[in-house]
Amino acid sequence: MYHHALATWDEPSPKEKESAMGFQIGTSIHTKVTKLEHNILLGRGMDLNSLTWLLVICVFFQMYTTPTLIQSTYNSGDVTT
Repeated sequence: MYHHALATWDEPSPKEKESAMGFQIGTSIHTKVTKLEHNILLGRGMDLNSLTWLLVICVFFQMYTTPTLIQSTYNSGDVTT
């Protein structure tokens, strides 16, 4: 994220990370976790959240572009309901 006042790139704050992931601000704070650990964990959570959505998009794109592959898998009985 670009910090305009310092004219440099900077890491988002924990509040910004919580907000970006859809959490209410302050909900991930715990007294036994240091500020550094809190920031690191939220950063990893953002990476995981981004990766999850990327994989979902890839799966839906693959389903959209190759519907016969999905249909043949479904008809073969490999898919459980």
